Amino acid sequence: MESAQSHIAQYLALRKKENRIYTDAQLRMLPNIERTHPHCKEWIARKRSADWLIQQLSENSVKSVKSVIEVGCGNGWLANRIASAGMQVTAIDVNLVELQQGKAVFKDNDRLHFRAGDLYTAVEKNEAFDAVVFAASIQYFSSFETIIQKALAHLRSKGRIYIIDSHFYKNHEITAARQRTIDYYTTAGFASLSEHYFHHPVDVLASFNTQVLYDPRNWKNVFRRKHEPFHRICIQKS
Repeated sequence: MESAQSHIAQYLALRKKENRIYTDAQLRMLPNIERTHPHCKEWIARKRSADWLIQQLSENSVKSVKSVIEVGCGNGWLANRIASAGMQVTAIDVNLVELQQGKAVFKDNDRLHFRAGDLYTAVEKNEAFDAVVFAASIQYFSSFETIIQKALAHLRSKGRIYIIDSHFYKNHEITAARQRTIDYYTTAGFASLSEHYFHHPVDVLASFNTQVLYDPRNWKNVFRRKHEPFHRICIQKS
């Protein structure tokens, strides 16, 4: 059975191959990046989603949002932007290499705190936040229902979960999407990583108090000049 350390090592090797390991100078600037970078267009889209998220959090901050936890923060670029908007942010990830880079690069942001681990190991049982953020990370959890229930347990009353930069699928699309994932990782030379990437059906959202704040499939959005590729989801705790 593949160890967690081996999985993370392969994940980092793939990210390096994909040109997704950033220098400290690049990390300080994210989501802004040089036009010649191979992922420039992706970062333009992620900047729009980050700006949208921060607006959502800031609009609610007068009422309740003071503290945020980002689950699967990677190098912490988004957590840093949220903290820079005035909120206390806890950023957690099992990827120690990028986590340590973020901790070093953003060490002067006293509203931002990094922790190694996940919602089961990095957060105290009775610790609660006003908002939980999953940005480009929900696909790494095998059970959507389980991780959302865990996130809800760490929310204060009326707190919200935000999910951005991740795909949700119609049921009939999942088989083909899984095969594309397998093919991609296999071609890249990291076939086992496909076992850690999950394709959540849009139907799972119905189990929670969910608002789909942006649906990329809505015909009005499909024909927008700046069409966003991902759903923007808010799940509220009662």
